[in-house]
Amino acid sequence: MSLETKYIDLSFTKEMYGEETVGMLLPLYIEQVAEFLDGLSSGLEKKDWGLLGRIAHKTKGSVSILGMKMLEGDLRKLQFFGEYFTKFELQKKVSLDDEEKRELENLSNKTLRVSDLFIEEESDEINLELKRFEEGGQLSVVPELVRNAIFLIEESAKEASLVLESL
Repeated sequence: MSLETKYIDLSFTKEMYGEETVGMLLPLYIEQVAEFLDGLSSGLEKKDWGLLGRIAHKTKGSVSILGMKMLEGDLRKLQFFGEYFTKFELQKKVSLDDEEKRELENLSNKTLRVSDLFIEEESDEINLELKRFEEGGQLSVVPELVRNAIFLIEESAKEASLVLESL
């Protein structure tokens, strides 16, 4: 039985790995949803940019295999913002502990240039958000991305449950 879906596109995963694998991946995704939602909310609320970037990265891996293209793009941006903001804050600190030094070194080895990571249409909005952050202004893009990601994760989890029941 094939179920019409709005957020999940399993055609690639089914074709490459088979329906049995899809039946194994969906419950794993559903189990991780609470962690994803909590991490995104907490990262934004506490301005824990490292957490926000790590959760976005982890979630992105899970949603890409399930064909959630809309969500994958938002998570890619959130991962970038989380890493960029963390690096910016670490570079401003006078002294770093060993863990912070490792994190800064790791982030320094990553490409964190907007022009290398995003299409031109996205670059202006992203650069403006980076400027707001660096100047201590009110962020607008990151909170909207988090709200959208949370909505899409919740909706895709409902859809994943329905797909799983139909297998």
